[in-house]
Amino acid sequence: MLTRRDLLKALPLSPLVIPAASAASASQTVRIRNMRFSPAELTIDVGTPVNFTNSDNVAHTATSASGDWDTGNLAAGKSTTITFNETGTHDYFCRWHPAMKGRIIVV
Repeated sequence: MLTRRDLLKALPLSPLVIPAASAASASQTVRIRNMRFSPAELTIDVGTPVNFTNSDNVAHTATSASGDWDTGNLAAGKSTTITFNETGTHDYFCRWHPAMKGRIIVV
């Protein structure tokens, strides 16, 4: 009978390779409510779509501090999706209410 030690000796010594997921991660949501982005900081995988939903009664934007992306004007009850295809940190704010700030970290 083979022991566990025998089985381990028979395994190749090459490094373990784990294939990358073929499909993008499930979408995430940033809700705009009470003049805040919630969550204020979100960590996601590359390729993850983020849905920005305005649950306030006034218009807002989610505008990249670097100018790379912008949701445009989101009226009350409206939403839009941005997909993040590169790693990095994305700070953003609302053009109409600059004190509203958020961060998306793409890993």
